[in-house]
Amino acid sequence: MAELLDHLRRPHERKAFLREVAREAANEGDFDAFIASIGYVPHERQRQFHATRGLARRRLPLGGRRSGKTLSLGVECAYEVCCGTDERDAGRVLLLAPVGELSERTWRVATGILCRQLGFRPVRKSDSPVRREVCFEWGGTLVCRSAQGEDPILGDSYTLAVLDEAARIGSRISESSVQPSLLDSGGTAIFASTPTSPGTWYHQLWKRAEDPDDQREPSPAPSRHCRDEEELLGADVGKRVSGPMGDLGRRCVQRVVGRATRLAQRSV
Repeated sequence: MAELLDHLRRPHERKAFLREVAREAANEGDFDAFIASIGYVPHERQRQFHATRGLARRRLPLGGRRSGKTLSLGVECAYEVCCGTDERDAGRVLLLAPVGELSERTWRVATGILCRQLGFRPVRKSDSPVRREVCFEWGGTLVCRSAQGEDPILGDSYTLAVLDEAARIGSRISESSVQPSLLDSGGTAIFASTPTSPGTWYHQLWKRAEDPDDQREPSPAPSRHCRDEEELLGADVGKRVSGPMGDLGRRCVQRVVGRATRLAQRSV
């Protein structure tokens, strides 16, 4: 263990190790180990949102400004992109918002985690107001689009679609372009939004999710975890590990240490 700690004190080696931990954690479905590898400790509402992974094919996080929604969406995108070993099973993520400026915020978070923090080198990257796309050597891809130009979505296939400010996008694009792009892979979707007026398509989708007798997707559990607007508005934005950690942070670090030990044993 002493040799491992000495190894991790060197920045270049530490980043390479964290890349390996992040990829292994994503491929084994260990979300806690993944977020520990990037130093992300979610606050309570973010944690509840992340805990809904796998409970439904569509999730509806609802939160006001400064609720940490953009950060949590960026982490979900980065995690999905790290999944897979080749182009056949690699994570392909579509990030969609009403206008490019909104989708760009989550794009910056996700690409910051992947490229700057973990140090993955893209094999292809476009970063302009017209086209934003990044692809990595194992096939993991993040595509950023504006709902103002939905045509580029048609014909593509994704494993995760993240709609930021979904209430402002409109149901037509969701039904005609986004959801068909998830069929081939059996992908999932996140419909994130700030509170919306009654009667809108998003509000109707929300009411369906709340009804325990309605068995259509999305399931009721994910929406109830993220509904309380006041709690979301009053919550602190999730921060990287920089001080005392709670039980969640300690558990995440323990998972990383466990993986570190296994990885060290393999290299012997």
